[in-house]
Amino acid sequence: MTAEDRLRQALLPYGELLSLRRAGGPEDSGLLTAPVHGTDLLVCCPRGEANADALLSLASGMLKGLLQADSAEETTEARWIRRLSGEWTAADETAHPLPPATRCVLVLQMRSGSLPDGLRDMVPMQRQDVLIRFGAGKAVLVKDLVRGEGPAELLDFACALRETFLEEEGQEILIGIGESDVSLRDSFRQAQDALTLGLRYDADRGVWRWQRMVAERLLDDLPPEKAAACTALIFNRKTARLLDEELLNTAEMFLRNSLNLSDTARQLFIHRSTLMYRLDKLQRATGLDLRLFDDAMTFWLLLLLRRRQLESQTRNQFTMEDR
Repeated sequence: MTAEDRLRQALLPYGELLSLRRAGGPEDSGLLTAPVHGTDLLVCCPRGEANADALLSLASGMLKGLLQADSAEETTEARWIRRLSGEWTAADETAHPLPPATRCVLVLQMRSGSLPDGLRDMVPMQRQDVLIRFGAGKAVLVKDLVRGEGPAELLDFACALRETFLEEEGQEILIGIGESDVSLRDSFRQAQDALTLGLRYDADRGVWRWQRMVAERLLDDLPPEKAAACTALIFNRKTARLLDEELLNTAEMFLRNSLNLSDTARQLFIHRSTLMYRLDKLQRATGLDLRLFDDAMTFWLLLLLRRRQLESQTRNQFTMEDR
């Protein structure tokens, strides 16, 4: 129930004598009004009603007291949840303003299990940062970019945080990063969407920044039947035997290393000639030479679509089993 709903509920015993309306709307000459302090609402009473002024004064004071009581009872964490989830009103902002700053939202989610009890001790925080738990396995970090941190610094921060969780807890945390040039609500949504898309298209990475996920956002808008038709161009029964996991892992490592043969061979612990042989094998199977930018981009997009298809199949399988 919103604050406005609670105020309207408080006026129900007065029947038609008292009502609420928003300030700034068309004036009604048949009504007397009084402001509800801290909101953009007016409490109204019919002009011809006896003791209308006294009623309005009484109601205005009562509603103000109700808002103050609600504000005192609501925890800081609950207010932040409302601020991020979209239930925050102009009146809330007036009552609980934030100091001017550049902020962005990071959503932290365990790949499995619950967040550790000592979460606050594991997350490095500046004075204005806010950490809020959203259930057992998810938390939100509202980061105040007081030191002028940019995208690169945020990405480094998130990767370092993942390493901390792995080293100290032996658990993997996933992180979605929203942007800082939008409202906190929008940044929160971006961070959540980055997590969702990341798990759908590139689940092994673990840290995803919304602004860099243009390809994933475009692919996600593709209807399932068109996505399946595109994926089938190279991932089909004819190529299934040739495109084994070793070959696909080699291709992905090559793409992640910006088509650099030496770096890829070193990370895979194979000879450069072995890598060349595998790329030639993939070219024979698909007709795409990953050493060429256009072919590499085509393969990468189709690989992402294949992951979406596999993720959807897995999700549907779990849904059927739940039934």
